[in-house]
This record gives sequence, C-alpha cells and structure tokens, in this order.
Amino acid sequence: MKHFLASLLLLLLAGSSAFGQIMGKIVDAHDKNPVIGAAVTVKGSSEGTSTDAEGNFKLTGASPTSTLVIHAINYTAQEVAVAGRSNLTIDLAGETKELAEVVVTALGVPRQTRALGYAVQTLDSKQITAVQDPNLVNNFAGKVAGVQITNGGCWLDLAHRD
Repeated sequence: MKHFLASLLLLLLAGSSAFGQIMGKIVDAHDKNPVIGAAVTVKGSSEGTSTDAEGNFKLTGASPTSTLVIHAINYTAQEVAVAGRSNLTIDLAGETKELAEVVVTALGVPRQTRALGYAVQTLDSKQITAVQDPNLVNNFAGKVAGVQITNGGCWLDLAHRD
C-alpha cells in the first residue's frame, strides 16, 4: 500500500511539473503600449484569462508545448507557441476594419438599410461635429426628423431645503 501511495504521489508531482504557470505581457506592435483586456487562451482547452491594465497575464495549466491564442478588439488574432518559455512578451498587430452601416429599428432590431421597406434618414459624423457643443447629445438636436432631444439633468434647489 505504501508503494502504491508513493507511486501515485510521484506521478502527481511529475504531472504537475509538466503543467506550470505561464506569465507574459501583450503589447501593441506599433507603439509598445499594453493591450488591455486581451483574451489569452490555451489552444484546444478551456483554460484562459485576460490581460490587466498593464497588459500582463498569468495562465496556469498550460504545458511547455502549448499554443496560446490571443484575441483583442482592433487587433489581429495571433497564435503563439510557448516552446518551453514561462515568460512571454507578445506583440499584437493592429487591425483596421471599416464598419458596415447598420440601422437600428424602433424595436431595437439591427437591419441593413437596403433590407428595410421604408425611408431611412442617415446622420454622418460630419453633421454631428459641425457644431461643437460640449455635450455630445446636443449635437443631435435638429438633425433627424421626428427625433426630440431633451437634456435630463439634476437640479437641486438648495435655497429651499428644510
């Protein structure tokens, strides 16, 4: 029985050394600033984490032969082989995509303009920024027919306090 427990303990220790902690930092390839909130996962497993405010991550349960998959908004997804390293610095290349026009209907259902059976009025960025108001919402006033913009604010009447 002692030999069995000793063998089991040895097997567990050998297995745990094969899977260790991998630490690293994800930075922008262009300006070397940290990439905040990037998803770092081990390919083919459910292990994963995300980067902190400094672009750092810690991942446990990855083997020295694992491949990490990194996804971040506005960056090209990348796969990186761990190759026995325990501390990585990964450069992510920026990705530029043009956004398609999307119309949100009264029911909150997004549709493309050509899929609608009725007239649609558009508002582009030049029309919004033509009049510089410190409050962005005020820039929408009078730009689209049938839309009423009201400012809801907090008004305190301190003179009439009880």
